[in-house]
Amino acid sequence: MEEARVSTDGPLTDGPLTDDAAEAWKRQDRQYHEQKAIAGTYDRRVSRFYELDHRRYTLDPWSEKLRAAGARRVLDFGCGTGEATMRYLSYGFEMIAFDASVAMVAQLRAKARKAGLKVQCLVADGDHLPFRDGAVDAIICTGVLHHMPKVGSAVASQTRALGQGGLLFCSEPYDHRPWFSQPGHLLFGLVKGLRDLLRGLPPGPRERPLNRDDVAAARDALEAAGFEARIDTFSYWPYFCGFLPEGIAWPLMKFLDRLKSTQRGDAVRIEARERPR
Repeated sequence: MEEARVSTDGPLTDGPLTDDAAEAWKRQDRQYHEQKAIAGTYDRRVSRFYELDHRRYTLDPWSEKLRAAGARRVLDFGCGTGEATMRYLSYGFEMIAFDASVAMVAQLRAKARKAGLKVQCLVADGDHLPFRDGAVDAIICTGVLHHMPKVGSAVASQTRALGQGGLLFCSEPYDHRPWFSQPGHLLFGLVKGLRDLLRGLPPGPRERPLNRDDVAAARDALEAAGFEARIDTFSYWPYFCGFLPEGIAWPLMKFLDRLKSTQRGDAVRIEARERPR
């Protein structure tokens, strides 16, 4: 079997990633997001399209579950420019945030300073979190695992940072999509690429949604760490629904969910909790 390769314009894998290829993957992704043209425009180009997703499927429902569980200290795993961190700060959680990109973390620090909010944020590698075991009550992770070369390793790192009864919530793009989503995702990808080209944005690593092997690796890592996991999928077209009024977008999302099978989706959601000891 050939070793994994990393190309100059994005990671390509032909088998299990070697350690060197995994580090090259992360380095390439980090260098892309370090650029001012990327970090400085990220919220306008990307974050705003996931607002409906966060309110209906992920961040807001998770916050209610965290409150019910009595969680206080929450880690935003791969915080990016801090949209999730700022949201959870406004909900009253004590937030710790990290990202591999200095430029992204700088965006979060600027937001928190402007809002007069206190947040602990740092630059770190998701595979090697600089926290003692059990440092946080919960972890939220939105659209980050698909940037990681080895999903199982990243999830194992997450579970080590969680305290007894810790909660882990992740959502990621998923490649086992329903048939009706495939043309839309292809079109949105082409339009996004053309838009970035016209704006003069530098080409970045080719992202790939999680596949079923990635999800299985996440489940295995959770089970090995003694976590119970619920994994499901949902339909969401961010670069389409993000432009629509919620009164149209939300009924459309619910309709698409009814059309798809339970095993397919545009995104996969992982909710896990440590088993009682």
